[in-house]
Amino acid sequence: MPVCVFKECRKIGYSQQQLYSIASDILNYPQFLPYCVNARILSTQPSSCLAELQIGFPPLVTEKYTSKVTFVPFQKIEAMGMNSRLFNKLQNTWTFSQQDNVTLVDFSVLFEFKNPFYAHLSRLFFTQITQEMISSFEKRAFKLYGQPLIQSKTLSRTLY
Repeated sequence: MPVCVFKECRKIGYSQQQLYSIASDILNYPQFLPYCVNARILSTQPSSCLAELQIGFPPLVTEKYTSKVTFVPFQKIEAMGMNSRLFNKLQNTWTFSQQDNVTLVDFSVLFEFKNPFYAHLSRLFFTQITQEMISSFEKRAFKLYGQPLIQSKTLSRTLY
């Protein structure tokens, strides 16, 4: 199956710490992240954790998988999916850098489905789903921190 990669760089009107706090709050993903049905932490280390996430694309599939998440506080979060019946590969990376009073957020997701049918469907909806994920983090920031300092602006977007 082909590997899909989506990358987006966005300027967002919240602090690096605020955005990192949302992205690292795995237990609350089901409250705001589309397609995340459940989340629980299996184990923690000082700079990483193992999390079990359940994603759903009703009515087609609901899948649990384990993700090894590594943290560089306020700078980077990387999640590597493992033990999945749905994906051969799954990797998400969030990178945060402060620029004046706003934050540059680089988000990337790389995945490869095991099933050819799901791979085909993902190609059709991939951009929409990943943009919904990024937008959900911004909506969460608004809910927690109020009005952003600037309107969000996409600086680059790549899909391959």
